[in-house]
Amino acid sequence: MGGFIFYNGWARKVAEKYPFVNNNVDDTIGFLISFAYYDYETVDEYKDEFRKNLREKNIKLTMISEDELIDLCAKKMDFKPWEN
Repeated sequence: MGGFIFYNGWARKVAEKYPFVNNNVDDTIGFLISFAYYDYETVDEYKDEFRKNLREKNIKLTMISEDELIDLCAKKMDFKPWEN
């Protein structure tokens, strides 16, 4: 888990702009990384998993819409499993 706190890639860029988990950058990074690199066949599968994780953790977004956030993350990810 410690590696997540110092991660300085796409997740940090998103989390610094929209710290939607506990209003905390590190918690948001942890959330984003926790399921980002599963073996998704399609971007839609990734988006569904993102939504599922938001619901399971009862996370409410206030600064950005759910669809905008998911699209932003999918766009910013360094590695997109559905492209390989």
